[in-house]
Amino acid sequence: MTDVRFLYLLVDETSPSPERIERRLRQGQAAVPEGWRFDVRSIQIGPGYYEENALGHAMAVPGIVHAILTYQSAYDAVLIGCFGDPGLAAARAVADIPVIGPAEASFVLVRLTARRFGLVTMGDTDLPELDTYLTPAGTGYVGAEPLDMPIGDVFADVSLTIERLLRAGRLLRARGAQAIVLGCMSLGFYPFADELSRALGIGVVDPLRASIAALQVVQTLGVRLGPAPAAIERPAALKEFLAKLEGAIPVS
Repeated sequence: MTDVRFLYLLVDETSPSPERIERRLRQGQAAVPEGWRFDVRSIQIGPGYYEENALGHAMAVPGIVHAILTYQSAYDAVLIGCFGDPGLAAARAVADIPVIGPAEASFVLVRLTARRFGLVTMGDTDLPELDTYLTPAGTGYVGAEPLDMPIGDVFADVSLTIERLLRAGRLLRARGAQAIVLGCMSLGFYPFADELSRALGIGVVDPLRASIAALQVVQTLGVRLGPAPAAIERPAALKEFLAKLEGAIPVS
């Protein structure tokens, strides 16, 4: 399981700053196993920046499918860089390589560590993907607590981020949570999980580490990631649609 070319696909903006790319590259490379190469690219079709809600995620899906088709030959696996797993099923429908959804990976792994768990989010959310993961009976889900801060502020004042994480974590622990899932990929690019776990005395699932672990598991077992997708009935129409979008939106 060495020499893995691992693509982190930014999906919330089409023209991220060089500083953001560099920070993700540096922190991501530090998180993956030795011998892996961590790379970062952004979608090229979609709004310049989307909000973390159902509409924003829907607008990013064509860009995610386009990126999978464009980049997959150069990589061994792709991680969708948003905790809400936008376009995960669609991406897997066109992918020849594993596509990892961090929320899916995190919720699978947290159930191995605790009977009852909670979720920390950046703010109130209406993401249908999360509802799908959390509504089945017997999940042990005790609820979510928002940090009420913009994603861009996570690294602006790390001490403030930790303070709000602790406040949210204590509320979830009081509800009976035996573990906590960090519901934002930005929270995975800093040792917030370790600090929160030490302070609260319960497990904290980091979505970046969970995603890496998910890929390692399927590699070890020799199975595919996710169910086999149905055949695309009109592949030519999909390519035509994406080409129209690509031509209509400047590529950075």
